[in-house]
Amino acid sequence: AVECTSCDAGRMSSNLSTSCSPCPAGKCSNTRASVCSSCPAGYFAPRKNSSTCLKCSSERGTEYDSPVGSSECSSCIAGWYSFRTEDSDVTCAECPDGAECDAGSTLAGLVVKEGMWRATASSSEVVDCPYVGNCPDRSNATGDDTCATGAGGPVCAVCDSGWFQGAEKCVECA
Repeated sequence: AVECTSCDAGRMSSNLSTSCSPCPAGKCSNTRASVCSSCPAGYFAPRKNSSTCLKCSSERGTEYDSPVGSSECSSCIAGWYSFRTEDSDVTCAECPDGAECDAGSTLAGLVVKEGMWRATASSSEVVDCPYVGNCPDRSNATGDDTCATGAGGPVCAVCDSGWFQGAEKCVECA
């Protein structure tokens, strides 16, 4: 006679199977489980065969978060942004002045406030535009894409040909 197998924690046996399968990363199970459960938001299981999900804020820091079913703490709470280090670890950093960081913000997608400028998507440095009207929009654009029509260059401080610098922005020559 074939007997059903009682699986250890971190493994599961579905459909009255006689063998146990490991829970994949991002999921966990208790002893005798027939399914692996996805880790809830804010928790993660970094390896297969996990019996519990680890809490991001306890294991990595209070600024870390994760979506449901995560194998890592891959996002950050509001007020922080995430980026990957050279060894591919997710790191959270405090939102720079002049930027807005909602939950889940990334370095590449940082949104700069009106009147602010950022050189590249890989830079966390956000600086004031010397002429506020040349950096009018709140956006995640960088470099010249941040600048208003007629402006360009570093911090949108250079007026295009046929334009001159007014009090707050570049103005088209008449």
